[in-house]
Amino acid sequence: MKAGTIRRPLLVAAVAAVAAVSLYGLKERPQPAGRAILCLGDSLTESGWSGLLMWPERLGRSGAVDRVENAGRSGATTREVLRSWRGAGRRPYRWVAVLAGTNDIWLGKVPREESLRNLRAIWSEARAGGAAVVAMTTPPYKGDRYGLWSPAQQADQDWLNESIRREARAQAYGLVDAWELLRSPSDPHALASDYDGGDHVHLNQAGQARLADAVARLLE
Repeated sequence: MKAGTIRRPLLVAAVAAVAAVSLYGLKERPQPAGRAILCLGDSLTESGWSGLLMWPERLGRSGAVDRVENAGRSGATTREVLRSWRGAGRRPYRWVAVLAGTNDIWLGKVPREESLRNLRAIWSEARAGGAAVVAMTTPPYKGDRYGLWSPAQQADQDWLNESIRREARAQAYGLVDAWELLRSPSDPHALASDYDGGDHVHLNQAGQARLADAVARLLE
């Protein structure tokens, strides 16, 4: 998207905000009793990170769910998230939401194909246990304060995000496209300034609220 345009980015952003939350049959599968959600992820999810009301806690205040378990852990890759899931996943949840993969690419710790395998394992095991899956793409982070972003990383992130979208469509998972919800209208590979926590990777309170509201809409 070209920098300097005003009306078109606003229109595109408005359309993207609707398109970024897709149901894909989330309500069509039988669900266990109660309205509990398990939220898995890294520092974008971890409770109280930087003193913010994180998206799972805001979701818990929205009335969309009765109980939230926040299993986000700062620095976690999809390997650690998979282990967290297997430690927590035996309890009954109506939904399992997964926002993970940023650290795999940003920190160069996990190859993108393994990232997808780890996410697939969580999604499939959650569904097998009777939960509905909320898959989430990774947000943009071009220009991160730590200088880790590169075009090669961007290619890997684009691949992973498109794989998440494709898997959600194929498996009828719910999808929250965090990339589309949070990207800048002037540079789609960077966080929008309205949602940037300051390091161009983490979210501010408005960004956390945007994610929570998107998940809440999906669960209505």
